[in-house]
Amino acid sequence: MLGEALTKILGELEHALRIDWSNTDEVDEANFEVIAARSLLLEVADLPHEKIPYQWRKDLPSLQAWVRAETDEHFGQVDLLPMRLKLLGLLFGSETILELLREYIRHLDENFVTSVLRSFMQLRQLRPSLVNTSVSHDVVEAVLDRRFLPQKKHCHSACAGVFGTFGCTEDHVLQHKIIDTVLDMAKYWLGQRGRNEACLHECFWALNIVCATTGDAGSRLYDCEIIASSVLEDARYQWYEDAQWFHREEHKLLLEAKKLKVLVAPDRACDCLGMCS
Repeated sequence: MLGEALTKILGELEHALRIDWSNTDEVDEANFEVIAARSLLLEVADLPHEKIPYQWRKDLPSLQAWVRAETDEHFGQVDLLPMRLKLLGLLFGSETILELLREYIRHLDENFVTSVLRSFMQLRQLRPSLVNTSVSHDVVEAVLDRRFLPQKKHCHSACAGVFGTFGCTEDHVLQHKIIDTVLDMAKYWLGQRGRNEACLHECFWALNIVCATTGDAGSRLYDCEIIASSVLEDARYQWYEDAQWFHREEHKLLLEAKKLKVLVAPDRACDCLGMCS
């Protein structure tokens, strides 16, 4: 019964749930379609608790089964999974998908972890209060669990995105862990062949946000400077320096690397400013 009800609701909200709310360009476009979709989803989020059967909120196994239904294939994971997770967050609260995240992390299910993390970011973009401070902290802690060692690029990228979205905290120990983790991911993908610029862009974006709010980060700032310089001096990315490439991840990566260099080593950033301005 729960699964059938959720599938029906999903069908009614499919158009609004398909929108990637973490895509700033799409969200900021003030057209009727986007405004109406946002309004519709926020109406769902604001439904009184009594409108949703209490037993549904507590039936985590059934929610897990519904999320997985028809989502084990590539099409399902790309198309259906993000919509289903966002719907659960809107109906039952971000605490519910936090429990799903912990379960997926325990089983090292990187595809599902990635989708849950992206869902958290989209819910925050829809309305910050949809992911409160306590849940935000718990999401970061879950991803930093030393037993969770993701290997896939898309999962690393989502982890970096979560750190940048939720990692601005007064807990400097936690911030230092975030910086260390993102530095490790960025160093790894800088050393790999292939199209890694999107993941690296998200890593550098996260480093900029967290480093700007952290306390004494010690040698971590030097490590940030070194890795920023390695991007700024790399001919693969310098090719996309000109503003005509604004839509390319390589250009966005260069901008974030430049920002990081200025942030952590402003007295030594002059050469890079001349190179990448």
